[in-house]
Amino acid sequence: MATETVPEEAVLLPPEELKGYNNESTMRTTKFKGNDIPLTLVAKPFADFEDSCLRKVFSLLFSKHNPHLTDLELQELHLICENMDLEDVGCALNPQYLWAVMPDTCVWTNIFESNEFSVNIFHLPKDMIIPIHDHPDMTGINFVLHGSIEYTSYTVTKPDEAVLCNRVVTTPDMRAILTHKKEGNLHTLLAFEDSSVFQVLTPSYNDEHRACSFYSVTHIEADRYHLSQNNDDETIGNYNCRCANLEYSGIPVSDIFSYIESTTDYRPTADSVLAKAKYIDSVVEKDIRFNGADNQG
Repeated sequence: MATETVPEEAVLLPPEELKGYNNESTMRTTKFKGNDIPLTLVAKPFADFEDSCLRKVFSLLFSKHNPHLTDLELQELHLICENMDLEDVGCALNPQYLWAVMPDTCVWTNIFESNEFSVNIFHLPKDMIIPIHDHPDMTGINFVLHGSIEYTSYTVTKPDEAVLCNRVVTTPDMRAILTHKKEGNLHTLLAFEDSSVFQVLTPSYNDEHRACSFYSVTHIEADRYHLSQNNDDETIGNYNCRCANLEYSGIPVSDIFSYIESTTDYRPTADSVLAKAKYIDSVVEKDIRFNGADNQG
């Protein structure tokens, strides 16, 4: 896979200057441990949010009538993602540049989070595994923007037993990994290549009601597996210590929130958390507050 050329004079542009910027030799960067990290190559202006696939994603999520997406809504979300402009979500570049200074790290970018749903991007270096985990009473999509992911899912049949549901390697013609409430709700992801994934979950994880649990499986026979929860500190710690946060650099968050405020009843409250605009340098972090309970990404 070819490596994108990083311009010699990379500069940091604030979000308000990024919008509509058109200079193919300009790279937006941020800092991580004293190093410049390119965020996105600004090759053309962002699409107007109103005309973007990202707007269609939010329109679908705010118009749904149930906490979960129906099979029809999941298919609609899949079709929207198929037409997504990678620059509009800050993913024009292959993510391999990230691991020059963050080797073996799962890099997360939070775009939006409420109690009702979350929209994120995560980047996995080749051969990294996200352990088997659940999505309690949740639906969603992981849509591969770059690279290839092996996806293995399990359906819980008893408290201590599951059956293999699916084992698939994504391709350019098959990039969507759908999460259903019951069938295949447990899954593990293995990056076959350096990969970027656009993720929607509805409802969102919540420490009190929908905490994410990790599992291990032991083969019994055929497609049957013994299932045991594996939420020990070592398992969770080993995964969490390999995660970092990258600043979102797609269509400005201000455009997203302007759309939300103009088309929905969502309004900020002082004691609720909706989303965090996270930066890769842990010193810089600002909270954006909207309706919803505290959530984990």
